[in-house]
Amino acid sequence: MKKLLLFFVLILSIIFTFYSLNGVKAQDSDKPVVMHLFYGEGCPHCAKEIDFLDKKLPEWGEKVEFHKYESYYNSQNAQYFNEALEIFQIEQGGVPFLIIGDQYLLGYGSDETTGAEIEALVNYCSENSCEDVV
Repeated sequence: MKKLLLFFVLILSIIFTFYSLNGVKAQDSDKPVVMHLFYGEGCPHCAKEIDFLDKKLPEWGEKVEFHKYESYYNSQNAQYFNEALEIFQIEQGGVPFLIIGDQYLLGYGSDETTGAEIEALVNYCSENSCEDVV
């Protein structure tokens, strides 16, 4: 009788654990990864990052919520850029400045370097809940 009761409790524990883990995973995957890109019109590094993102965004689909702000010629976006820098306690920033969840990338090297970092952050944040701090 004790073995049957122990077996029953064990089965219920396994089912409860499985259900709980799947519930959390589904909830995290439903929430899009939020990205904010601050760039300047005419900035060559910004253009490279935008080209990279233009290729990747269709691939990511609804997994990513993307916002883009031109900050050289748009004073409202420039103010928003400065507020974003303050969030990360950056005294002097530049563009491109990409925020993914609660992480940021400043500048853009190449698709193989910075592009790979962006992909890694998107993958991480799609599997884990990364809070949008902007």
